[in-house]
Amino acid sequence: MATYKLPDLQADQTSSSTIYLFGDTRVPNNELNVIQAGWHMSTSLYNSSYPRFFTYLTSDGYETGCINLQCGTAGFVSTTNIYGPGSFIQQFSTYGGEQKYISILISRDNNTGNWWVTYNDELPLGYFPKELVPKMDDYADAMQMGGHVYSPSNVPSPPMGSGHPSNEGRNKAAYFIQVQFVDESNNLFALNENYIEAKVDIGDYYSISDNHYVDDKDKYVFAYGGAGGFK
Repeated sequence: MATYKLPDLQADQTSSSTIYLFGDTRVPNNELNVIQAGWHMSTSLYNSSYPRFFTYLTSDGYETGCINLQCGTAGFVSTTNIYGPGSFIQQFSTYGGEQKYISILISRDNNTGNWWVTYNDELPLGYFPKELVPKMDDYADAMQMGGHVYSPSNVPSPPMGSGHPSNEGRNKAAYFIQVQFVDESNNLFALNENYIEAKVDIGDYYSISDNHYVDDKDKYVFAYGGAGGFK
């Protein structure tokens, strides 16, 4: 996913680029298991709006949850001191210029059942313990990815992605590239476009475009984002 540094957010605002994996989606909402990883800017969490890598877990449909390493063994377990949740994003894309990325792989360890997060194709950061996501015992039931923002009531919503609408295309709008699934043997394979749905909650302020399979190099790609301003 392309990384960007947005202008400073206002107090208590968040703007994120996230991969979500869901457990059994047929359960009641308060039993839904979700694990997440991506990059975000959160003034309430860090007292700054500098982009950082993050992880999140909920086992009760977001009634409660754990971000980064705040919950000890009741959340994401870090296995390295090189990099991890809460760490700064090192490089950013330039609007219309050089693009910078991070790569995130979330996969299940068949021996332990834990869900591992690998950063930039080579650095295992740690795992979500299987005991915390019992509805994901064998596999993830659904996957979602894209941008998400939060703003207090009556405060205009923050920008998403690069802060530019998706129809400006790659290198100007933020985007995901080389999107793939992981099977039970941890083999990567292409997405079936017949099972993919593009969804936008506030279409006048944010958008998604150009979502399609490109080729064997770029795989599945989509652009997303917007300037915000909703309240």
